[in-house]
Amino acid sequence: MKTQSSEQRTQRIRYRGVSIDLRVEEVGGRIFAHADLFAKKEFRGRLSIGRRRGAAGEALRTLEGLAKARVDLWAIEASARAAGARRLQADMATKPK
Repeated sequence: MKTQSSEQRTQRIRYRGVSIDLRVEEVGGRIFAHADLFAKKEFRGRLSIGRRRGAAGEALRTLEGLAKARVDLWAIEASARAAGARRLQADMATKPK
């Protein structure tokens, strides 16, 4: 029986206050990559990709870009939510009683 060797690389980065733990593993010519996202030590999500071929470094860069884009979306969503709340407060303050 043939055994498959595996090689694993990990990297941790911080982006906009979010800790992103990246892990790439090569198993038998296939690449699996995961990014776990934590904000204030709270798990916020996981992104995963898999490839049949390619370089582990390329998968790591792709996953890093996807993780940063997800964090950017969270920031945009939070900003829009805050702006909506401010608008609602302003509307309520100017509404005649």
